[in-house]
Amino acid sequence: MFMPRSSAGHRTAEAPYRRLKDLILRNHYQPGMHLKVADLADELGVSTTPVREALNRLVVERLIDGAPGLGFFARQPSELEIRNLYDMNQWYLGLALSEAEKATAQPDSSRISALTSVLNGVRPGDREGEESIANATGEFTLLVAEQARNSEIFRSVSNINDRLYYVRVCESRLMKDAVSQLQTMFQQFHARQIDTLRQSIKAYHETRTALLPDLMRELTR
Repeated sequence: MFMPRSSAGHRTAEAPYRRLKDLILRNHYQPGMHLKVADLADELGVSTTPVREALNRLVVERLIDGAPGLGFFARQPSELEIRNLYDMNQWYLGLALSEAEKATAQPDSSRISALTSVLNGVRPGDREGEESIANATGEFTLLVAEQARNSEIFRSVSNINDRLYYVRVCESRLMKDAVSQLQTMFQQFHARQIDTLRQSIKAYHETRTALLPDLMRELTR
């Protein structure tokens, strides 16, 4: 018989998952590295059970690889996978914008203002700044995805954000206009210039797709 997990048990499992996910998103483990459950448990100061649960969740989310009988391994998305994620992201955001055109309520301007403020403080070549760009990009795509009022679209965009997080960190090293491009889209969203924003999102993804060969080299540095 199924027994629901207690809230205490859920908290015990959630903390290692969040910590491991954060490390993986930031490329802490080199692609192909064997993620040994016992070693990670020691690193996090927890038992092996929540670590194994966390790794299984991360496999489902396609943030790491898992092989029966072999264990868990850090992964790097292939060029084709990144290309497909760009296409999926553009498609989902397009669906959300189609719903935004029907809405009468204005989007929350405070969230756009907060994202703009974050980017205003970004310094070129700074790792913290690169992560700020990646975070702001993810927050903005979620804000757009919310317009669809469809939980499946929102969850899909959220997963794409996770899988592209370190890719976006590397993108910012190759694109000198990454900040201004994002700020332009923020302004278009706030002004409800939906058609213009749709074209900007298309250009955003096309620019990054064209950079993929250089991006793959940056990912493996």
